[in-house]
Amino acid sequence: MINDPVLQTCIVGAFITLIASAISSYLWRQDRSERYLLFWSVAFAGSSLRWMLHYPARVDELARNLEGAAFPLLLWLQVLGCYAILPVRKTPRKVATWATSILFAIYEVQTIAHGPSLNVAYIIFISVLAFSAYCMWRAWQIERLSGYVFAIGCFIWQAVMVSVMLNWLGRATFDHIILPLVYNTALMLSIVVIAFQRHRRKLEESESTLQKIFDTAPAPIIITRPPNGVIERANAVAFDMLGLTAGSAIGSNGVEQGLWRDLDERRQLYGELAAGRPVRGREIVITRGDVMRILSVNADRLELASGTRYIFSTFDLTHLRQAEDALRFTAKEMQQLYARLANAVDQERRVLHAELHDQVGANLAALNLELDISISLLARGKMEELRCHLQSAREVGAETIVMARDLMAELRPPALDDFGLLAGLRIFAEVLSTRFSLRIDADGSPPEPRPGPGVENTLFRIAHEAVMNAVRHAAATRITINIGQQAGLLTLQVSDDGCGFDPAAPCDSPDHWGLKTMRERARSIGATLHIDSAPDTGTRVGVTLDTGQPAPPR
Repeated sequence: MINDPVLQTCIVGAFITLIASAISSYLWRQDRSERYLLFWSVAFAGSSLRWMLHYPARVDELARNLEGAAFPLLLWLQVLGCYAILPVRKTPRKVATWATSILFAIYEVQTIAHGPSLNVAYIIFISVLAFSAYCMWRAWQIERLSGYVFAIGCFIWQAVMVSVMLNWLGRATFDHIILPLVYNTALMLSIVVIAFQRHRRKLEESESTLQKIFDTAPAPIIITRPPNGVIERANAVAFDMLGLTAGSAIGSNGVEQGLWRDLDERRQLYGELAAGRPVRGREIVITRGDVMRILSVNADRLELASGTRYIFSTFDLTHLRQAEDALRFTAKEMQQLYARLANAVDQERRVLHAELHDQVGANLAALNLELDISISLLARGKMEELRCHLQSAREVGAETIVMARDLMAELRPPALDDFGLLAGLRIFAEVLSTRFSLRIDADGSPPEPRPGPGVENTLFRIAHEAVMNAVRHAAATRITINIGQQAGLLTLQVSDDGCGFDPAAPCDSPDHWGLKTMRERARSIGATLHIDSAPDTGTRVGVTLDTGQPAPPR
């Protein structure tokens, strides 16, 4: 049974310190910093019971208890350093924490049972000194300033403890201890100053690098201050996107600048950020005057020392959406073109059917009738009448051949493949002049070098459509087809003296589908089609194609 009240108080204080230190270490690992400080205060108070409750004790007891009060602070600094300096892995932290606690318990038991021991004090001092040196090296390696403060704290407090013990045991005077302590402290502080300058340079380099990244980023970046969304910083790309200058944008918000088209959308966006939810790929619409922009926004919170900020990174989708709209419009036009081409094919088939039925079919029927009569006359021996009917059948056959040849020439004259575009247009004009009793002329100079078959066929079909439109709808008496080449441009023009029309009038009716078909044909070969017409002034249809070839010499 221990009857000494001082010894009892020391034992109680030691156990309170150990238990509270263990609890505080656990709370530190759980990131419960408030309760950790509370239990550390209990540990410090428990160890300080030696001199707080027995202040009128002897001087040696006072020194002994001063050492006992200093050791929990050393333990706290070591535990704090384990979590501030050691690697993130849990095993090194646990080993350092429990090794420190066990070392502290051994020293407390040694002091209570046998009194202060110089050997134990030296062992602890050397251990803490080595641990402080490791922490300082680790702090230099990971560039964390708090590590230097921790290492210096461990060294100074342990030096104070050993100094008090040496003075208490009479092994050295206090003056012999305080001067080395001051020298070592000055050395440590010098290292801290050097490290601080090193960290400051690193910080300035990091800030300069981040500023360069911020300024040169291709995406607009904006930082605002809640709750009103006041713009604090933005890069040059963001100012260009918003259509604002830095002077007019900084210190204002998007509502004041009239950027937000939908204020409910803005409130929803800021509400999500205020709730701590990042925003990814949100599409918003901003306006600046008559210009509307569609933006894809990524946003998140920034927790700074000066308060919360919102950072926005945007991507302008306006041109992409316009391209999508143009693509949809083009797809719709292509669909309409395919429908018009199908109708044109059907129309050509109906015309071909009518031509074959009315002309070739009628002639073949007449030829068949003449042959039947000839067979009957031959059976009855009427040679003179047979000769007349055979002559008539021969004339019908010859007329049918001419009709078929004219029809094939109208569809695609053989001269187009054999002699080129101008020769094919001349034969086509000659056939239609005879057929419709009109004056149709084809003139000009053949293009050199000769265009490819696809280009020739397309230009021929455009001229064919223009001539047929003039014949069917313009009541023209004269039609002229002209081909020319100048400065690398191949031109085709079809003119008539008909009634004309208004090119700006809507042309969605089937009667005007030929105009759209000609435009689409010209576009398919990279040419442009222009129409010059007015009521009662005739019509001029022109096609211009850039062949990339210089004009032939004259």
